[in-house]
Amino acid sequence: MALLVILVSENSCLYRQFPIPDFEIQDDITAPGLITLINKSENYEYIYYDIQFRGDDGGLVEYDNAPDEQEHVFTEHGYYEITITAENEGHLQSCSKYYHFE
Repeated sequence: MALLVILVSENSCLYRQFPIPDFEIQDDITAPGLITLINKSENYEYIYYDIQFRGDDGGLVEYDNAPDEQEHVFTEHGYYEITITAENEGHLQSCSKYYHFE
């Protein structure tokens, strides 16, 4: 007769995994450089965006860290890394997307 033992970590039962946050980048075709960030995340207590600019020389420069703003106007041509960070019950999740402003 075989004895089967299954070990279950206490943390694995109590820890609720939240989905990775997501957002959409919408261009405003009437205003070049104007984008709107649309939050598609659910069940998070706090969400903020962090935007960094990567110029033609490849250097990464902090551009904006405006948690409550959803509209951003880009004036410099290049690539922008936009990261959404969401927090719930002390756990952080983030997702990055890239936007090219020509």
